[in-house]
Amino acid sequence: MISSQLEIIEQGKQYLHSTSDLQYREIVKPHFTSTPGAHVRHILDHYYALMNQQTGVINYNIRQRFSSLEKSRFDALQAFEKIAEWLATLSTEDLQTKVSVITEISVSEQENFTTESTLERELIFVSSHAVHHYAILKIIASLQGVALDAGLGLAPATATFERNNMAS
Repeated sequence: MISSQLEIIEQGKQYLHSTSDLQYREIVKPHFTSTPGAHVRHILDHYYALMNQQTGVINYNIRQRFSSLEKSRFDALQAFEKIAEWLATLSTEDLQTKVSVITEISVSEQENFTTESTLERELIFVSSHAVHHYAILKIIASLQGVALDAGLGLAPATATFERNNMAS
């Protein structure tokens, strides 16, 4: 479980090494309204929600919008490193910890929802969420003329499907 999480974190770091500071802060109009840095910061926000939980409450509504994570690849790399270090400390028992999750669920009005989960389930969610944003980053990079690793933004189930079909 933890090794798969570390793979996802490593992909974020690889993306940051593959782009320039200018590209990281560029809004590729008219296709996008935010920078790649905003997407990376959003990924990091979700991991930080897990890392910084207090008394078993994960609040996905806490965001670090307009922080240095959006503007500085170096700061984002450090954040991915910090998350990797935290992940490496987690035990099987830690993963089974019960948590309450708070998140907004409506786009037309502010509506928060709270549900029960485990840290393990939430790690699965945030890694899947990261993969989704990596796919967006890959599109942005292609529009910027940057070629990224073919596996970036590829869902684990899709990777398995492709491996199995290539073997046939």
